[in-house]
Amino acid sequence: LMGMFKTAFRGATMEGHDLGRLLSRINAVISPLRQPHMFITAACLRLHPDRRLEYVFAGHPPMLHLSGATGSSAWVGESQLALALIDPTSYSTATLPLAPGDVIIVVTDGLVEVFDRHDRELGLKGLQTEIERVGPTASLAAIEAAIFNTCRDHGAQLDDQTVLVLRVPA
Repeated sequence: LMGMFKTAFRGATMEGHDLGRLLSRINAVISPLRQPHMFITAACLRLHPDRRLEYVFAGHPPMLHLSGATGSSAWVGESQLALALIDPTSYSTATLPLAPGDVIIVVTDGLVEVFDRHDRELGLKGLQTEIERVGPTASLAAIEAAIFNTCRDHGAQLDDQTVLVLRVPA
């Protein structure tokens, strides 16, 4: 199913649609082809030349926007229905204006749904606190390392753990 999604996504991006319309079309194609209990979670981002970030989250956690100017951060984006669950599903695109030096961090749920030995979840807030401590001027590699170290120190890995860290150029 993921292979079909990746192929359909690559082909559909060449048509120039906004991400919401693109995911709606792909969902219509792959939903009838899935096996029971199969679905896809996806974070789709497109950075425009005017530093506007277009995004859609389908069954995926929000992204963390770390301000390069202030160092403050906020989780941005509301998750919509995972792909291939229901046809038809209409996805909507949102946008976020960015400034030079801003950092965007996208993580899979395996990085926030980490539990310690007392069954306490790291959660979005726990991860956000560590990322703010490292700060927006740290290297992207240092931010990535802090994320994985925080998760590893908190508890055992039980799900996939993937991160995307990007900085808006000056």
